[in-house]
Amino acid sequence: MEQELKLGFKLTGDPKGQPLCLIHGWGLDSSFLTPIAKMFPEHCIYLIDLPGYGESRSSEQSAYDFYTGVEALYNIIPEGADVMAASLGSLFAIRALGRHQNPKAASLVTICSSARFPCDPNWPGLSAELFYRCRTLLTPRRCSRVLNLFVKMQLLDENHVVRDPKLMQLFEHYEVPSYQTLISGINTACFVDVREDLKNLKIPVLQLYGARDRFVPASLTYALKGDDLRTSYIFANSGHNPYLTEPKLFEKVVRDFFDKVHNFLA
Repeated sequence: MEQELKLGFKLTGDPKGQPLCLIHGWGLDSSFLTPIAKMFPEHCIYLIDLPGYGESRSSEQSAYDFYTGVEALYNIIPEGADVMAASLGSLFAIRALGRHQNPKAASLVTICSSARFPCDPNWPGLSAELFYRCRTLLTPRRCSRVLNLFVKMQLLDENHVVRDPKLMQLFEHYEVPSYQTLISGINTACFVDVREDLKNLKIPVLQLYGARDRFVPASLTYALKGDDLRTSYIFANSGHNPYLTEPKLFEKVVRDFFDKVHNFLA
């Protein structure tokens, strides 16, 4: 019998609390979402690592196959969980929850993400030239250098000062993923399109953006038709990591959304 694919994860928070799954983005594993986990200690937090990262390094071979990673993610999400996915991780989450008749999750929160990262005439996003540069710059010998640049670009303010030096200190001791894992993530961002999955999701969705984000334009807020349980929010003073730059407001926005969702489901 074929073994069911599952991703590695770490548990924190209250084991008896409402499950909350946190899914990281490109380059950095789930440990970098610990600040979010600490905001919701009453939840049972699943810090989930995508293939090739952290607790899922042993499943690195599935990092080269987006759809295998999606299935492995779906298999680990507890029934009735809230799911929060950052940046590239949202592609996995949207496809996992959108392609099954039973989405399993109670809600989805995306952080600075897009259902399609490249732009086209009718869709704001990153230019093809930028993707080409990323794929060219990343080589087996440059993984650490490119990832360091990526992190700094997320954290620099308008005066080119790093806003969160603690995150950079954490990165200094971080075991950089393999070239195969990193290039697989860039290819996923280049070619995967989950706009239809997002459109067809039958659970409440909150999309969060940073007005100063260099990677994901906040103008994507129009991509979801808004109502009380399908909505978006833009953090005026944040870039790609609003949970670091505006943590109190981030917690309030997410808690208000969770309250609406669970009052609706009660």
